[in-house]
Amino acid sequence: MTTPKTKAPARVDLAVGANVRRLRKARGWSQEKLADAIELTFQQVQKYERGSNRISASKLFDIALALECSLEDLFPPRDWQVRLTEGGTWVEEANTLSANHPHLFEALCRLKPGQVEILLATARNFVTPLQVAV
Repeated sequence: MTTPKTKAPARVDLAVGANVRRLRKARGWSQEKLADAIELTFQQVQKYERGSNRISASKLFDIALALECSLEDLFPPRDWQVRLTEGGTWVEEANTLSANHPHLFEALCRLKPGQVEILLATARNFVTPLQVAV
């Protein structure tokens, strides 16, 4: 008798779950508060956020209403698959950054476009060796 293989969550389910978590935390809500708002258990919200359970269209709608965001905010951008294959695993990296440094990730999400460019230039200076003229 063979044991059934556990299927890994689809990347889009992981991305949607990460967006639910990010938006929930940005509002200062616990998993319990979101669960109450959408009439589920907090355990189910945990599964959604981990991507281990897919979210139905009706629950996505309920989540968007509860978090006062658009349905589009819950999904990765349209060019996500292209960016994922060409640019590496940025979704997983963003999930790791968000999990390890939630306050940093929330602050980054609130930056204005001009501030993002300044921060990006500064960050590049930290990781790119400085070239000194001789």
